[in-house]
Amino acid sequence: MKKRLKGTIILGILLILGSLYQLRGLSFQSYGWLFSPLPETIIKFRFYISVAMLFTGIIAGVGLFFLKDIFRKIAVFIGFFILYNYFIEGPLFIYKNLKGYINATVISHIAVEVCFSIILIYYFTRPKVKEAFKR
Repeated sequence: MKKRLKGTIILGILLILGSLYQLRGLSFQSYGWLFSPLPETIIKFRFYISVAMLFTGIIAGVGLFFLKDIFRKIAVFIGFFILYNYFIEGPLFIYKNLKGYINATVISHIAVEVCFSIILIYYFTRPKVKEAFKR
């Protein structure tokens, strides 16, 4: 039987809870505002990608408990996707529309997500962790 590492359990739980938390507050209206002046079809596409990524986060979080390597890889992908959102896509579209909305809560939310994504990438690419998923 494979031995679960504590970090895998903790990160799996955080991935599930974080995805559920974000799904709770997700709305197309807020996406329309954040991504304006892009065409509505692009905004809808981006919204559906976000919903799919959040469901993928829930599925990957559960899969991590079973030490399936595909879910480890998905968790790393999610980490990179979050970083892409904040450092590539954000400056191009979102941050332009947040001038009047940025406050300490938003900044701390971004900091938590960026730190979490870096931890996901770092932890699940460590040789010891990769080995635990291959046994």
